[in-house]
Amino acid sequence: MREELDRHSLEDFLAGAGVALAGEMVVNDSEISDVSNLSGHYRPTQSTNDQLFTELELKGMSKSDIDNITRSGVNDSGEYMTPKPHRKFDEANKWQDGDDIPYDWNDF
Repeated sequence: MREELDRHSLEDFLAGAGVALAGEMVVNDSEISDVSNLSGHYRPTQSTNDQLFTELELKGMSKSDIDNITRSGVNDSGEYMTPKPHRKFDEANKWQDGDDIPYDWNDF
């Protein structure tokens, strides 16, 4: 199987099927420390990559461990963003009109 992956692109391997997530992940000492939506072919948004964090929680990863994973790459407008912990994305997703805007949301 490894030889097949070396000779064919991801597109060939997936045969045109949909992709749930794309990007990069850094694992240190068996723990996910960083997740980026930068991908050579696919262009996932940060919103799309929220699926990863939902799946991690469904699979039993603690909320505090998930919240501390650093997210980086490009924002949903396609601009490079300052890396920040997942908990900041979670706060942004829960924000509603009328809520105070946190001081550190300048790059959302």
